[in-house]
Amino acid sequence: MRLRLLSYLLLLCYSSAIQALTLPNKHHDYTPLRRTVYQFPTQTWIESIAVRSNGDLLITLVDRPEVYLVSPTGSYEPILLHRFTGVTALLGITEVAHDEFAIVAGNWSIPTFSSTPGTYSIWTATFPSVKSRTPVLRHVVHIAPANFLNGVATLDAERGVVLVGDAGAGEVYRVDIRSGAFKVVLGDDATMGTYPVGSTHSGINGLKVLGEYVYYTNTARGLFARVKINVHTGTAVGPYETLATPGGMDDFAFAPSSLIPKSHNGGENGKEGWIAYATGHASNILIKITPDGEWESVFGGVNSTILEGDTDCAFGRGKGDEGILYVVTDGGIAHPLPGGFVQGGEVIALDVARL
Repeated sequence: MRLRLLSYLLLLCYSSAIQALTLPNKHHDYTPLRRTVYQFPTQTWIESIAVRSNGDLLITLVDRPEVYLVSPTGSYEPILLHRFTGVTALLGITEVAHDEFAIVAGNWSIPTFSSTPGTYSIWTATFPSVKSRTPVLRHVVHIAPANFLNGVATLDAERGVVLVGDAGAGEVYRVDIRSGAFKVVLGDDATMGTYPVGSTHSGINGLKVLGEYVYYTNTARGLFARVKINVHTGTAVGPYETLATPGGMDDFAFAPSSLIPKSHNGGENGKEGWIAYATGHASNILIKITPDGEWESVFGGVNSTILEGDTDCAFGRGKGDEGILYVVTDGGIAHPLPGGFVQGGEVIALDVARL
């Protein structure tokens, strides 16, 4: 009798465990790999994300010119840090120095899916201390020649220099956030330009500096590329190379070293040590890209709500967060699911170490 009871209890526990792994939540189509950190109201388009040294998340919105602070654990409600005036949207964001972030602001219209050239500026948001939730905002420079500024990446943290992609012109600006000086340092129609030429589709989108290279996505051309640069000036010292062609991507993040297998960890057979995770946006998928040009969809699906309209991602920096990729979405505003289904933009925690 005791043996039969024990067997029954073990079977019950096993069945419960299987259900926990397979049953979707009544509100969200997700697996245990995925957790909704916060979901904004419908028609909220989250564009970019950056992570503070204390683990808190900074996000920018395209549907309105606002930047928010979000707790990765839900310990406090999202905090509106600033609502900008004179522009309609916020785009890329990057940490320039410790707790100092550069933000792209300008006029980009959701109804027309078009940019207003000459409206783009760079701002900084600086937190006085690690625990502070009230940053000091500063206008750095208005970049009048720009067509459609979008992605931004730090080139030189010590000197306060960033690179900003012009998705409409297929160029990259070098911007000194201390002096406000700027100039075009990179440009390549084949890998950075929009397509068809002259269209309003986004060319160069996400960009990151890793070692002596600038890596970037091109949404219109569906490619992931790089160019070797002078790390001081940001100018090209090598060819523009297409590494992979997964299709339309938005932004991306490089995985921390702990998530890179030895086969991709540099030195072996000349391989370089990186793995990139790119957001698919229109395809609602997360794409994994390796240095050999191989790529695969590792999460989400074309007709799934699990990553609907994923726009950007960044790895966590808090305790126990190293393998967590924070993904932000537009909720399907840009590309609704069949039937026109759209939901509020989300901040999602994804345990990519288990993918």
